[in-house]
Amino acid sequence: MTRAILRPLFTLLVLPLLLFLLTAQPAPASGPVPGEIFINEVLADPLTLSSEAVELYNATTGPIDLSGYWIDDIAAGGGTPQALPAGTVLAAGGHYVHQTNNLLNNGGDDVRLLSPD
Repeated sequence: MTRAILRPLFTLLVLPLLLFLLTAQPAPASGPVPGEIFINEVLADPLTLSSEAVELYNATTGPIDLSGYWIDDIAAGGGTPQALPAGTVLAAGGHYVHQTNNLLNNGGDDVRLLSPD
């Protein structure tokens, strides 16, 4: 093949590929699975019993009404779950801190979020 043919062939095949590679954007990192609430933080053994806290995080793109949800401290059940206040709405990507003084036993506890279903 002659140079007169190779140069246009190179331009038609390789140049578009190089332009594509230079302008391609990386895929966005995947986040938490949509539709979930996470127990984000637990303050189980504070200096005063009146400041125990459980923080929830909404990983969804919409608000979640926490009415009817409960927080419990025994994995197999048998504890005394506490209802979250009616009308509490957890904003999309937001946090909610449930403060309590008698949910956790300051040792050996689990923390569970129970849905109304």
